Amino acid sequence: MNTLKTIYDKIGKTELAKHEVELALIQELEKEYNTLSNGVKKMVSERKRILQEIQKYRETLVDHQNFLKLKQQYEEMSKELGVPFNDKYSKILVEYRDARIDYGNLLGVM
Repeated sequence: MNTLKTIYDKIGKTELAKHEVELALIQELEKEYNTLSNGVKKMVSERKRILQEIQKYRETLVDHQNFLKLKQQYEEMSKELGVPFNDKYSKILVEYRDARIDYGNLLGVM
């Protein structure tokens, strides 16, 4: 009888240990689910703002093209009139290039 009781006690402890492991796995799964859920909610809430930023980036690309055309016309007119060309506009082109690289890397475009 004692042997039978010992066997049942060991089986009970083994089963309890299995249930504790299963419970720990369920708790870990629930924790990961909550982390993922919060991340998805944040992504959804930020989506509109991110799309607006991407649109601003695209508009800047168009502005850059317009700027280059006007700068080229200004350079040509300066040469024709013999007026020294004011190259203060080159700095913005360097800043634009750096910003475009940063945005491109961020968006995976470049």
